Amino acid sequence: MLSVIRTEHGHAGHGSARPSSVDDAAARILLQRAQGALQKWPEGFPGFRAELTVTLDGRERAGSALVGPRGEVEVALADEAARDWARALLGEVVAERMPRFFKDGDGRFPIAFEASPDASGADGLGPRLVVHRGAHGMPPVRYRIDERARLRECERIEGIHRRVETYESFCRATPGRVLPARRSAVVYDADGIVRTELVEDTHLRVCHTWLRRVQISRLDATSIREARFDAHALL
Repeated sequence: MLSVIRTEHGHAGHGSARPSSVDDAAARILLQRAQGALQKWPEGFPGFRAELTVTLDGRERAGSALVGPRGEVEVALADEAARDWARALLGEVVAERMPRFFKDGDGRFPIAFEASPDASGADGLGPRLVVHRGAHGMPPVRYRIDERARLRECERIEGIHRRVETYESFCRATPGRVLPARRSAVVYDADGIVRTELVEDTHLRVCHTWLRRVQISRLDATSIREARFDAHALL
């Protein structure tokens, strides 16, 4: 089972130092190791279908969902708002779980440790490293990786917002691999915090493929969203 809960609050944001774009072999190896420890769908992933129940504002909508072998997402729900949210949710799952070589992702760019006062890792989250994507017209992505080579934080720009996601705990998947069990995120704009989120995941294994079962998203004290996936079947 997977459940995800998001809550919103507000507080001031913070700045960060501008790092060098020189590639660092040690930083590259560390990031590759940390990303390699996250469970992906297997090579030759066939896709899956599942029954889908979405709850918005206390009302349930029943339908179905499908993820194709190349990451195509289809959602069948009569309610448009529920359908759009569930489709976006599955899109996030696909981006996180589809198998991809490191060289085809962050490995395409220079990677280096960030030299800033708060990047040393004294708080237990590990040192901060930066994937420099400026040569491709994209903002940098920052990660923190702990002493066990686990990804603990990811900071990225999403439109006008800066999102800082912290991986608080993990569950074991196949030997040597993990899946996020609890994450929190803070989203900033130019004036400070827009919202905070809390995400709690549980996972279901079908044959050799780890899938999500339930996602619950609470956006604030009055708006609650839940998507539940049942009766998973590989295509």
